[in-house]
Amino acid sequence: MYNPTIHRMNQAIRARAVDPDAPIGPPAEILLRFSNPPHKILEKAKSEIEALIDAAEIKKGWSPPILIPLGTAC
Repeated sequence: MYNPTIHRMNQAIRARAVDPDAPIGPPAEILLRFSNPPHKILEKAKSEIEALIDAAEIKKGWSPPILIPLGTAC
């Protein structure tokens, strides 16, 4: 299963295992391919994307609250 977060974490762990003091390099280009689809495809799907944003009531700058399980310290 493709999950860019898991791939990025694995990349960071491997980099630190080889050299703990070296900076972690940028994400592999293959991981960015799906994060940044080609402009041509975005333009073609623009109306569908906007309809989805409206239907899902997506708001910029808003994120859900972080829930802290009962019995844990803050």
